[in-house]
Amino acid sequence: MSPHRPPVGRVLIAAALLSPLAPSAASAANLKLFSVGNEIYLCQTRTWTQDGASTRSTYVPVVATYANAFELGPLPPGLNGDSPKFDRIDLQCWVRDRFTLNHVPKAGERSYSIRLPRNDAFWERHDPDEIDPVRSLPRDGTMITLFVRAIGAAEQPEHLEICRAVADSPITDSPNLSGNYDLVHVPRLMPD
Repeated sequence: MSPHRPPVGRVLIAAALLSPLAPSAASAANLKLFSVGNEIYLCQTRTWTQDGASTRSTYVPVVATYANAFELGPLPPGLNGDSPKFDRIDLQCWVRDRFTLNHVPKAGERSYSIRLPRNDAFWERHDPDEIDPVRSLPRDGTMITLFVRAIGAAEQPEHLEICRAVADSPITDSPNLSGNYDLVHVPRLMPD
């Protein structure tokens, strides 16, 4: 062992002690997307807050078998699980295949997009313990999962639809924020 290298055990202990100091992905607001079937997309989100600031995600591949998380930016929770800073999410996707999955979109390339503002019925869920629908807005500690499918030819769809949406809140003080959204109207990502 080199005299200038700490033993592996010390490195692992130091990493374990420092890990609570690093920001946790569970503390952020996140979004996961899955495609339905064999469709492949490259997507990007832009989260807007009430003060007009926005957070743009990186381009993220979207397939049926696994999902990468889009970090939506800091959205501190308010009372009763509200998200007082959240204003809207803009979601934009480009059709890809297994060869072009990681190709950054070109200027003018056809894309599909949707805007989901805070007052949209999309964010309402039925909680068995509540008479009225519960609003489950994205906020720190939540994971919103969307399932997207193509309508029309997969290579150049007429539009994309969000066919299922789920909220998951790993924070134990807000279990009522977890569950399926009620898609009263099917949200569509329309061609730009």
